[in-house]
Amino acid sequence: MKYHISPKVRQHVSIHFGKQEKAGSCFFASVFQNADELLTAIEKRDPFSVIVQSSGREAHTYDLSDIGDCGTVGLGLKCEFTDRKINIENRNGIDVQFIEVEQLPSTSLVTVICFKQEENYQLITAFPGDYAPAFPHDQMDSDELSRSMAFWDKHILLKIVQLISKG
Repeated sequence: MKYHISPKVRQHVSIHFGKQEKAGSCFFASVFQNADELLTAIEKRDPFSVIVQSSGREAHTYDLSDIGDCGTVGLGLKCEFTDRKINIENRNGIDVQFIEVEQLPSTSLVTVICFKQEENYQLITAFPGDYAPAFPHDQMDSDELSRSMAFWDKHILLKIVQLISKG
């Protein structure tokens, strides 16, 4: 599949590349340094899953097992972390919950959120790991909002603990 990426989306997606500063999933720099490298790697592949969302958006999930693990999964079930303090950080204007962990699990899966535009797809975002719905927001239709709220009531973002060295 052929994806196009606008400068604004390139900036948005950069959160998932490079040094992990926010909670959530991150690509390994040794595999993909930026969105262009990721899109080149998947353009001749077919996703194993396509989920149609509202407003013409689609979620395409790829398995890159032949490449190996390409990033970390920054998502977990809240019920598995009941002993952890829940923190809040702002991501793209939305306050989201996260907990700190010592390490994140690796994955060979990649999810691309996009919409069809003529013969190609316009990228909205991309992240390592399996599909997860967007955070609830007022532009979702009622069914999608309900599914998103149910998902995020059970899940939480994970962030690697930032250890401060005492010298």
